[in-house]
Amino acid sequence: MGFDRLSRPYIRQELLQDKFGSYWTFIASTFLNEYQQQCYEFKEECNTEKKIAAKLKACAERSLLLESENPNF
Repeated sequence: MGFDRLSRPYIRQELLQDKFGSYWTFIASTFLNEYQQQCYEFKEECNTEKKIAAKLKACAERSLLLESENPNF
């Protein structure tokens, strides 16, 4: 077992697919970097709980802004 396996989060593509279903690619591209085939680590801007919360807040605000610009009547 290598040092990386013990020192890095072990996030595999199968886990993302199981937890997030069809949204796994959005989660991966928004929060994670693929450092090895089908193995992911958190991006620098998402590597703490506070950073993830801030990113989620920004995504939600952006989504609300887009909805207000394009209302469905």
